[in-house]
Amino acid sequence: MERSAWTDQRLDAEFSGLRQDIRDLRAELREDMRDLETGLRGEIADLRSLMIRLHATTVIAFLGVIAAIFARGA
Repeated sequence: MERSAWTDQRLDAEFSGLRQDIRDLRAELREDMRDLETGLRGEIADLRSLMIRLHATTVIAFLGVIAAIFARGA
């Protein structure tokens, strides 16, 4: 079995490659996070719009019931 010596130069080269891999991974993760954030913001805006419409519908229905009660009993 052959043994190879790990010189400082060889170790530096190996760790340099590892550092670059980590930098690439971080850049990829940042990009993925930006994409997720953009999608999430869109979904939150859609949900906010839906909640406003539901609230408005509930208020209008409630006012209709009140108006019917007054029209019938007043």
